[in-house]
Amino acid sequence: MYEFSNHLGNVLTTVSDIKLTADGDADGVVDSYAAVITSAQDYYPFGSLETDRTYSSENYRFGFNGKENKSE
Repeated sequence: MYEFSNHLGNVLTTVSDIKLTADGDADGVVDSYAAVITSAQDYYPFGSLETDRTYSSENYRFGFNGKENKSE
């Protein structure tokens, strides 16, 4: 799993290392690969999550500045 972060260290996107093959012309030869995005987040200034711009295919346990989320 790969994490893409900004200059502050906030993880914005997490991409799986699984490769999905794509054969555009159906000749049996792989033309390209597609990435599997497991989570994506956008943050307001001071760390608040933008609710309309958040995607997660599974429970991603880290949040702003790489801190682990604890919903207690």
